[in-house]
Amino acid sequence: MAPDPKKTPGIAGQVGVGTPDPPSPFGTYTWTGAPHDALKGFLLQAIDANKAGLGPSPRVPFSLIALAKDGKHLYAGNEFDNEMHFSASLLKVGVMYAAFELRAAANRVAVADLGIQTQKQLSDALTKAFKKTIARKARSDLVGHPQPDEAHPTPTPNYLDTLSLTDRWNPRQAVAFCLENRVTKRIEYGTHVQDDQSYLTAVGRMIKASHDNSAAQCIAGLGYAYLNAALTTAGFFVPHADKKKVRGIWIAGDYENLRQFRIYAQNDGDGALVMCTEAMCRMMAMIETGVLVDDTTDGGTSNQEMKALLAATIQTPYIKNLSSPQPFTIVRNKIGFGFLGKTNVRSVASECSVLSWKLDAAGNTQKLLDKHNLTGTLVVCWQNLRVDLVNDYQPIARIVTQTYQSFLDSPP
Repeated sequence: MAPDPKKTPGIAGQVGVGTPDPPSPFGTYTWTGAPHDALKGFLLQAIDANKAGLGPSPRVPFSLIALAKDGKHLYAGNEFDNEMHFSASLLKVGVMYAAFELRAAANRVAVADLGIQTQKQLSDALTKAFKKTIARKARSDLVGHPQPDEAHPTPTPNYLDTLSLTDRWNPRQAVAFCLENRVTKRIEYGTHVQDDQSYLTAVGRMIKASHDNSAAQCIAGLGYAYLNAALTTAGFFVPHADKKKVRGIWIAGDYENLRQFRIYAQNDGDGALVMCTEAMCRMMAMIETGVLVDDTTDGGTSNQEMKALLAATIQTPYIKNLSSPQPFTIVRNKIGFGFLGKTNVRSVASECSVLSWKLDAAGNTQKLLDKHNLTGTLVVCWQNLRVDLVNDYQPIARIVTQTYQSFLDSPP
């Protein structure tokens, strides 16, 4: 007698095939790095040696990842690396990641349903597939937030404004960022009016030029709920009942609109653009090693595109020491700058960089790298340097140089 499909798990209509899991709008990832005591020791020594250059009573969180050839990357952070601080434009890296994650998820839906042939069909399919999952994973106050005016981004992604169905002859990569301006409503962000530009252009300008209005457009297309849920699922935001123990990357402001969802920030009391250096350093390292957005096997190029954007930033890196040569070159970079509180007096800077150690002609540096099984690439993130007190970034460069070189010179 055939089993009763109503009583037998995994049986669909008397055929031994279970109901497939719905596609997820998120990615889950495993970080293969780990804290390294010796590297941390050299970092703390370097910070202490350059402490005077960080200003009076400095509270500068610092994280460093030395990329290893075998994927077992080395992490070091100081005592502030998990503190949450307002960090301004540096958090746009998190917005970029979430946008590419959503595009990859949309392609998974398009692959599973070749009947999707129009933009509206795509939007309807994504809403049906993702709405409940986003609502379940995101913080309830972000999902249920009322929208009293047009200036509030939607609580879930606005697929019509964000994504385009481009090529059904290539179903594995049929969805792209909008190549035209398809914003359904012109939205006023603070004192600015949204630019007449495509979502693809907005993503590029947000990172390369750190354009706030473009960031607002990107965030509006994603929605706070999706942003929060994507960062949480990927391991870049960890909630906690104690507001002072929350850590990770929190994005619930749009860089233009003053109506924001705020959480505790060590340097600002509270904030809507808040992060810890450990999470941002890890995110940049995962982008650099190509393991963040999981679409490569489907013909996707998300990690390569994110790396290209971060390599094309036009802002001068803070870590670049203009007064003397450095033993590293800057491969990728994103900076942040902003004023704390309502007085616009206290200003803070932040930065995350991917650096490549220079090799000497004699091959001695390569031998040191080989000795420690390192690639020569390192990721550095710091924040909360009081620019109103110290407008000199050379101590940051010295901390990086002394830490990495001391580690290379140490026994394996």
